[in-house]
Amino acid sequence: MSRFMCEYEIRETLTNLMDRISKLEAQQRPAVSAYVRLSETTTLGTSGRVKYNIEITNIGGAYNFEASQFIVPVPGIYIVDVTACVANSEAMNINIIKDGLKIGVVRSGSPDYVDCSSASLSIHLDAGDNIWAERGEPSYSHSLFEGRGWNSFAATLIHAD
Repeated sequence: MSRFMCEYEIRETLTNLMDRISKLEAQQRPAVSAYVRLSETTTLGTSGRVKYNIEITNIGGAYNFEASQFIVPVPGIYIVDVTACVANSEAMNINIIKDGLKIGVVRSGSPDYVDCSSASLSIHLDAGDNIWAERGEPSYSHSLFEGRGWNSFAATLIHAD
């Protein structure tokens, strides 16, 4: 009888441990965070996509430099932030685009000094969605002024579905 109890206790303990492992695996959250920026003053064409060229962080590899866009790997709620700077006496709109549709805009410009502005969005995104920044209209400048590394794009997963 004691041998049977021992085998039973081992099976029960093993089942409990397997359940605990399954619950822990279900609680694991993927890490997705990209922060990229420009290295120099960059001229954009009409509705030109911003081609960031410096990777500060690309956890999860979601920012694709070749396509100049963030490709959502995991569905969930993301924070997306875009900062844009223009030289004095210039103005520019930078649109934040999701799969071809404008979901936000950064408006920068001042008659007297270099101006940097940013926009942050908290948005639900599905796996495979594409997010990028591009020049919008009206814009009275064609260049993003790069003086201190402020022209940037960031996207971070804050809650996975």
